[in-house]
Amino acid sequence: MRREPSIPIVLWVATAALAHILWGGGAEQVVRVVEGRTQLASFASSVSGFVKRSNAPLQISLLTESDETPAPLEPNPDRDSDEVPEE
Repeated sequence: MRREPSIPIVLWVATAALAHILWGGGAEQVVRVVEGRTQLASFASSVSGFVKRSNAPLQISLLTESDETPAPLEPNPDRDSDEVPEE
């Protein structure tokens, strides 16, 4: 009777256990990436909902520096001139 060359199951189990010990951290990295994407999607959804609820026009203006000096403020007639502003 001829014997067929084969690898015993004990060696397969030992090799699989060793592989899981050495490279088992890959699943943790996948979980971190998926959690990060889920949190980002949740944040984007909440921002989108906030913008939709406000539904008000938003005006943005860009200020540029100019050489002109601003006009001095006129005194407020409701305030006494002897008052010192509190800080």
